[in-house]
Amino acid sequence: MRTSVINALQRLMIMIKSSTNKYKEETLGMLYHQLECGFIPRWVITYHYTHPYERVRAIKETNKPYGYKDRINYLTGGDMWKQVERDASMMRKRKSYSSLIKDTIEIQKVILQYLYDIKHPNKYWKYKLPPLFFFHEKGRKETKNDNFTYHTHLILPGVKEEYNDKTTLKDIFSTSIRKRRKCFSRWKEIDVTPLYEPKGALDYVTKETNYQHNSFDFMASLIIHPKTKKVIPWTKSNKTVTK
Repeated sequence: MRTSVINALQRLMIMIKSSTNKYKEETLGMLYHQLECGFIPRWVITYHYTHPYERVRAIKETNKPYGYKDRINYLTGGDMWKQVERDASMMRKRKSYSSLIKDTIEIQKVILQYLYDIKHPNKYWKYKLPPLFFFHEKGRKETKNDNFTYHTHLILPGVKEEYNDKTTLKDIFSTSIRKRRKCFSRWKEIDVTPLYEPKGALDYVTKETNYQHNSFDFMASLIIHPKTKKVIPWTKSNKTVTK
C-alpha cells in the first residue's frame, strides 16, 4: 500500500514537472518568434523595488578608536507605531502582482519618453514603438520564507545613439529614470548588461516560469504584432491593427 502511494506521488511530481517545462517552452516559443519577427535585443536591465528596510539609517553616536564599543542608533523615519503599518502596507504592495504590473507600466512610459522620445506613450498608434520585454522574478527567498519581493529583468533594443553604450545607459537608468519613479529601490544597483545571445538570455529570464507563474509580463511588455509587424502593447495583440 505504502509503495503504491509513493509511486503515485512520484508520477504526480513527474506530471507537474512535465507541465512546468511545457509551459516555459510555450512561452519561449512565443518569444523566439518575436526574434523571427525582427526584434533585435541589445540590453538586459535588472532592477529591484523599494523595500521597508531601505528606510532604516544607521547613525553613529560615539566616535571611539577603531569603532570599538561605539554606540549605534537607527533612524526609521517617523513614529514607530505608524511606521509598522506603513511598512506592512508596503510589503503587501511589493508581494502583490497587480501592484507590480501597475508600477511596471509606469516605468515603461518613462523609458519610452526618455530613451525613445515618445512623448505620449498612451497614444501608441502615433509612434514607432520599440519592443520591450519585462520579466518578473521572486528569486531564491521564495523557497526559504515569505519575505520575498519581486525584481525585474527588462530586455530592450538599442536606444538613442547618445545613450547606446553601457556606461551612459547605466547612468541614465541610475539617475534620470530612477528619479522619475518612486518604486525603484533607493540603494540597490540597477544592472545594465549588453546582450549578445538573445535565446540564451530569454531562457534565463523565464527560468521561474511554471504552471503557477509566468515570468513574462503580458500587460506591460510591447511586442511585434505577428501579422502587421508593428510594435504594440500585448493587450492589443488580439485586435486588428490598421493604423
